[in-house]
Amino acid sequence: MIHNLNITAVVENTAGTFDAAGEWGLALWIEADEHRILADTGQGHTLLHNARLLGIDVATAEALVISHGHSDHTGGIAAVMGAGFRGKIYIHPAALSGKYQREKTPPHRAKGIPPTSYKALLTRVADVVESPQPTEIAPGVIVTGAIPRRNAYEDIPDPFFLDENCTQPDPLIDDQALLIETRRGWAVITGADIRG
Repeated sequence: MIHNLNITAVVENTAGTFDAAGEWGLALWIEADEHRILADTGQGHTLLHNARLLGIDVATAEALVISHGHSDHTGGIAAVMGAGFRGKIYIHPAALSGKYQREKTPPHRAKGIPPTSYKALLTRVADVVESPQPTEIAPGVIVTGAIPRRNAYEDIPDPFFLDENCTQPDPLIDDQALLIETRRGWAVITGADIRG
């Protein structure tokens, strides 16, 4: 069980301080007792800048958890590794596949892990932990693995696809959350949204 939990938004689409920059995407810095976890990395344009402003050293994280394989959550992977991060990377294997967003007219937009982030992952294959099932990061901290969708309202909306011709809908099976057991119950941290 985690006794002290602090979550700081490092990247999101607004900026809470004068010098911070916002971008579409998400990155959260999680301090759970003595554990430091980075959840997602945003697009990669503002992560390190905002982290410095907030006094966060991403190199001290013991884990990087990727909620799903869209570029606005994975674009900063190379920057994190370049900053000295040496921890484990928790990612569902389906996040590593191609992902596309349908545009009104082709070409359709690549929406998956950007090439620089993908190459960075390949340099650290030994540290990549594929998490299709629940996986413990630390006592009281769990990556869920694939989240089953059992209700019609949980369907993934158009326009996400697995192929660049946008014929095969993406069921987003790589969507996973982070569960943290606290004295007040379980904290659930998810990076998924209906727009990616």
